[in-house]
Amino acid sequence: KTLRLVAQYADACNLFTFGGAEAVKGKLDVLKQHCDKLGRNYDEIEKTGLGVAFIQGPASAANVIEQCHQLAKVGVQQIIYSIPNVHEITPLEIFGRDIIPAVAEL
Repeated sequence: KTLRLVAQYADACNLFTFGGAEAVKGKLDVLKQHCDKLGRNYDEIEKTGLGVAFIQGPASAANVIEQCHQLAKVGVQQIIYSIPNVHEITPLEIFGRDIIPAVAEL
């Protein structure tokens, strides 16, 4: 029901990314179907994702970058990440130095 309500009333939708890009794609496909039934322009709705970035080193940065690319391919326009070890400076430095520049233009 939520995606039907998004199609009818919302300007944006935020989807959990834990299931990966294919799960998000499935939800966006359902949203598009609801938009089509209601005569709503699917492109008017901002599609965002909510995920968790476990940043421990360069391999993790590469994983987050790949996830961003995959989510962008299925239609996610913006991703909001929670960083569990945010109390440490290194994950924030990696995010700012390696991840943001790599995905800024997606």
